[in-house]
Amino acid sequence: MQNGNGVNGAGAPNTVQVNPMQAAAFALQFLPRCPHTQAEREAFDVATMFLQAIAGGQVTVAATQAAPPAIVDPPAPPPPS
Repeated sequence: MQNGNGVNGAGAPNTVQVNPMQAAAFALQFLPRCPHTQAEREAFDVATMFLQAIAGGQVTVAATQAAPPAIVDPPAPPPPS
């Protein structure tokens, strides 16, 4: 994984470049120690399968476009004193 300098070419703050294969391999080392119930076992196995596929280069991880910012009304001015 490579931590960027906080700004990418588009000027977005806090952007981090991540190698998905390296990130998945990193996550896989902790999964065996994660507690889970019998009911969670199927989801645990699916998560493990996806991480192994990503780490093995069998999955292409595509960036998604960020949602447009929500329009927020400005705060109301304080009442007169």
